[in-house]
Parts: sequence; structure tokens; C-alpha cells
Amino acid sequence: MAGRVVKLTLEGQRVMEFQRPDIGVYRQGDYMPTWVAVHKERHGANGDVWVADGYGESQVHRFDKAGAHIGAINGAEGEAGVFSCPPAILIDYRKSSPELYTTDRSNGRI
Repeated sequence: MAGRVVKLTLEGQRVMEFQRPDIGVYRQGDYMPTWVAVHKERHGANGDVWVADGYGESQVHRFDKAGAHIGAINGAEGEAGVFSCPPAILIDYRKSSPELYTTDRSNGRI
């Protein structure tokens, strides 16, 4: 099964599609994106787009605003460990530096 992330106008016209990342985990695995968070330029950010692949390979991807894949995280980068079903993400702007949060359903954590 394959999922898609598309950017639409308010009128429903497709502007662009963020392609499934061309990385090893998807050579045999599913890409099933569940959530999108935009690092908003109005908050002084660069417009990067974060995509949670919550029901596929438990990755969180970063794209630039033009749709180029920048990188991915899977939770192994931190002390808590690898994600297991990260279906939702958000960017919190309340602190001096924005923070990316992801839910991690099967591990019961954020």
C-alpha cells in the first residue's frame, strides 16, 4: 500500500506532491503518511514540511518547501528509542526555539 502527501490550494487544485522518500526502508516497506506539520515562515522558519509515516515504516521525514527530501528520523537518534507507530506530529512555537513533537502510539509516549 502506498500513501501520498499533496499540497492543494483552498479551491482544491493540486500545487505539488511530496514524493515517497527514496531511502532503503521503503525498498520493501510501506509508505503510509498520517500527518503533516509545516515549519511556518510566519514564525521565522523556512517552510520545511515534516511528514509522519505513522502506519508505514515509523519514520518522520523532513522536506524543504519545494518538496526535496532532506532527511528522516526514526527515534533511534534520542535516548527514548525507536518509534513504533508515530501517527501525529506538531511544531511547538511557545519556546524561544521551536520544538518538533511526535506521538508514538505503540510505545505510549510523546
